[in-house]
Amino acid sequence: MNIYEKLAAITSELNAVAKNLMVGEGRSSYKAVSEADVLAAVKPLEQKYKVYSYPLSRKVIDSDIITTKKVYNGQESEISK
Repeated sequence: MNIYEKLAAITSELNAVAKNLMVGEGRSSYKAVSEADVLAAVKPLEQKYKVYSYPLSRKVIDSDIITTKKVYNGQESEISK
């Protein structure tokens, strides 16, 4: 079986990946597919057909600092992530 036949077999056996991830808040929210869910669906089939894939490159397309305010015993603190 050549690589194209293996990829065709993986594609035919791959089921739809559920959108289990909620992105955004309120009216701007939508459901999405997480990278972990995609890998959980694809990697077992790659192992079965002895195919290995990896990302060619990764780029951060958006970045934010999230600050959380907490009050404990009357004292306020901020945590940035």
